[in-house]
Amino acid sequence: MSGLAEQFRRMVCQVKNLKLRSATERVGCYVLTLSRRQGTPDRAALPYEKNLIASELGLARESFSRALSALQKSGVVVRGETIVIRDPARFAAEFELDPLVDSLERGVSAGGAAGIEEHVTVPTASWSEKVPDHDSLGTGRPGTRAG
Repeated sequence: MSGLAEQFRRMVCQVKNLKLRSATERVGCYVLTLSRRQGTPDRAALPYEKNLIASELGLARESFSRALSALQKSGVVVRGETIVIRDPARFAAEFELDPLVDSLERGVSAGGAAGIEEHVTVPTASWSEKVPDHDSLGTGRPGTRAG
């Protein structure tokens, strides 16, 4: 049961991260969290492909790249899979981590979500189990319902 509670806490933190921060803020907090976990305040090495990180942060790959580019005005230089932070103190002040959203103990990503390798998939009902076989909208198509 405690595993389920921890998973719920991570989900709540991720929703807060998605709703309360812009794309650039999410990426900035992710980079800051990553650099701290790696023990290198002046740089962060991306642990996964950019499209996986973008997905973890609730972004399209292109939006993730634009957010990384926007971080340049905060003193960040992207060199392939390494992100160099020219002024770590300024960067940390600009992308201050929130203990209610971010946690260094719970995986890599900002937003409290576990790192990609730690995600646990919870089985859900299949699509056919979620949609009734009756036609409650009168469309003539089975499996449609009012919503």
